[in-house]
Amino acid sequence: MSKTDILSLKMAFALVVFCLPSWLSAADISLSAKVSQSQIPFETCDTLSVILSWSGPPFAYQIDQFPQPILEKFKVLGSSSTVSSRPDSTLPESEVTTRIMQYVLEPVDYGTGVIHPLTIKATDRATGKVHDLLTGKITVDIAKPIPREKGNSSSTSFILIIATVVVVGGGLGWVFFIRHKKGIEKAAPDLRYVDRLEEIKKDTVADNKLFYARLYRLLIDYLEKEQSLPFSGKTGQEVINALKEHEDKTEIKAWLNQALEIKYRPDTPSSSEVEDVYQAVLAYLKEKA
Repeated sequence: MSKTDILSLKMAFALVVFCLPSWLSAADISLSAKVSQSQIPFETCDTLSVILSWSGPPFAYQIDQFPQPILEKFKVLGSSSTVSSRPDSTLPESEVTTRIMQYVLEPVDYGTGVIHPLTIKATDRATGKVHDLLTGKITVDIAKPIPREKGNSSSTSFILIIATVVVVGGGLGWVFFIRHKKGIEKAAPDLRYVDRLEEIKKDTVADNKLFYARLYRLLIDYLEKEQSLPFSGKTGQEVINALKEHEDKTEIKAWLNQALEIKYRPDTPSSSEVEDVYQAVLAYLKEKA
């Protein structure tokens, strides 16, 4: 190769080096950290911002993943990251890139909260140089928790007590009402038989024999349900014989016997006869009621 060729190559290499982007040369890079508030109430959160800034475009440096901060009296609720660049004519690179990592911190105790230094590695893509960047230690004063107002707690407790009393009282009142209602029904069960007797009288105005037949069924029903006497399936004569053992049922036995006799009589009983029996049975049922 001639001296002329060698000289040409040297000039071409120098031209290439001269034309390389300016960001490939050594650029300044810095790391800092700050909090939004140095004194906070226990009930609020603070924000930690880790700021990485360098001269050059965003791709000038390869940044390792931002580490999770080591904290005292804080815990991380969440994080977010942003990257931006802006022109700067005062710099050889004519551009400044800023990458910000933000952490939302929630107090877990009161006193002095501590954010220990963070280390980040940044590798210059042009030179391969690794920069170990370190933030400073940050402290935050966390106030004591505000105690809950006793008045509100007392009011809440009072309302709960009142509500409990109302619910329990309402339940007991309902139980007493049901028992009282049942007691009334149990204390005057014969009123139902009085009503039934009056209905029988109205329905059998034109048939006196039918009156005695239905009266017999009413009296048997009364003895079974109200006097607990088992007469189901027994004949009329068997019922009469069984009532001989119950001296307090003499009147009922006489009415039943009369109803049985009229059932087999060829003639129809008179209206006055029916009226006498009706009035006697009605007075008996009302007296028992």
